[in-house]
Amino acid sequence: MVESTEPTSVQNYFIGIDGSDASEDCFQVVMNGLRRPCDKITAAHVHDSRKDFLPYNMKPNYIREVYSCKLMILGDKGVYAAREFVGGGEATTKSELMSLA
Repeated sequence: MVESTEPTSVQNYFIGIDGSDASEDCFQVVMNGLRRPCDKITAAHVHDSRKDFLPYNMKPNYIREVYSCKLMILGDKGVYAAREFVGGGEATTKSELMSLA
């Protein structure tokens, strides 16, 4: 019996990116290990502009540039999404991130 290598369904991967080594490791595992050619990836970042003390690799512009380029090879199967966290009310960075999913 020959097993089919055709995917049964498209997987949508959602990766929270914050510039840390851990988020980069997660991104690499999905890109180079789990992802199949038919799968889609969204790399998302929520930032707080009040945090001007962050190191360069954790600043929103740097993260946008790096991950937009990394996802470019996927065409319409790779998306970078970002939102600024302004706080207040019941909003959290987690809820902002989930709203991008």
